[in-house]
Amino acid sequence: MAVRLFTFTADIDSWANTSVDIERRRGDVHTLPKRPSFVLVTGPVYNVTALTFTPGKTAGWYLQHAGGTSDTANRKKILVIRADGLVIGRHLGGLFNPDVLSTELDLGDVVNVLQKVIAASLFWWNLLTTAQIASSITVTAAVANL
Repeated sequence: MAVRLFTFTADIDSWANTSVDIERRRGDVHTLPKRPSFVLVTGPVYNVTALTFTPGKTAGWYLQHAGGTSDTANRKKILVIRADGLVIGRHLGGLFNPDVLSTELDLGDVVNVLQKVIAASLFWWNLLTTAQIASSITVTAAVANL
C-alpha cells in the first residue's frame, strides 16, 4: 500500500482536476481522519511498543527492534494486521513470500505475536487467539485516537 500525500496550498486554482478537487455545498463537512505514524508490536515480545514507521521495513525488522519474541511466544503464529483490517498470517504471503515476517509494513500496521497454548483444547486456543487479535486492534485504535 503506497502512501499518497497531497500538499494543500493557498492557491486553490492549483487544485483543479486533482484528487482533492471536490465539489462542496453549504452545510457540507469535510473531515480528514488521523493516520497513525507508527507500527505497533504486541504480544509476548520483550518490549511491546509503537515504533516510528520507517518505509520499506518488514515485520521481522520491527519485531527485532521490539526486542524479539519472549519464551512464551508461539513463533509459528505471528500475524500482521493491516491498518485497513486485513490480517496476514503465516501462509498468506504468497509463493515467493511465504513468511509473514518478510511482509513490508505500512503506517498503522500491527505485528501481533500470539502466545503459546500448552495442554489446552482447540476451543481454548481459538478463544485466546481471538482475544489477542481483538486486543491488538483495540490498542491500535486507542493509540491512534480513532
